[in-house]
Amino acid sequence: MTVSIKSMQKKGLIDKVKSEKDGRYYRLLLTETGKKLYPKCMAVYTEVEAMCDSILTNEEKDQFIKLTNKLTDGLKDYQNKQ
Repeated sequence: MTVSIKSMQKKGLIDKVKSEKDGRYYRLLLTETGKKLYPKCMAVYTEVEAMCDSILTNEEKDQFIKLTNKLTDGLKDYQNKQ
């Protein structure tokens, strides 16, 4: 998550603002550039989601998510052992 946030900040898509209520937290806000890009991103996301829905059953989507999470966890464990 941190890498993605830093990348989006570097590209000028988001600003990271410290919370006024609790200094331990940050708010992520879209910049004007990010706001302009948002509709296009949502359109792509919606199209990909619809495509996946047309290809996979609900059971297959659930299984895909479980397997993806399992692989992600395994890769994190492997990386932490290095």
